[in-house]
Amino acid sequence: MELQTIEAPTHRRPPDKHLTPAEIDVEVGRRLRVYRVIAGVSQQRLGELVGVTFQQIQKYERASNRISAGRLVRLAEVLGVRPAALLPGSPGAEDFPNPLPNLEAARAVSTITDPVHLRAVIQLAEQLGQSCYPAGRRGGSEASATGCQEVA
Repeated sequence: MELQTIEAPTHRRPPDKHLTPAEIDVEVGRRLRVYRVIAGVSQQRLGELVGVTFQQIQKYERASNRISAGRLVRLAEVLGVRPAALLPGSPGAEDFPNPLPNLEAARAVSTITDPVHLRAVIQLAEQLGQSCYPAGRRGGSEASATGCQEVA
């Protein structure tokens, strides 16, 4: 029996032809970034915890590189979320929050140094929240009935 050698193809994709990432990869990257920011973890630290460089985390977040299943599970574990939370369309992932406006508000409030002003801002926020969402409920007809709008 004669063995045949098979040569690997030597052609590569031309550098000017970039494949656009699939929409799901973009959404997974966006969710990864949001949960990383919520956890207060830098790209550098997240990379150290999962065994990749911060550049790789950047690529995941920008959807330049796809995340393998094993790495996705590890990322979710480090960020303290279920892996399904990173996957759009998974059970329980439909109501993915957009916490970035809340983070912006928290950062702004954290710059207030006067305790009286700080307490006034907190009370105002609580009152506004109660007027839009009675009894602590979020979304639904209550918000639109009071003229409140969802923050995108």
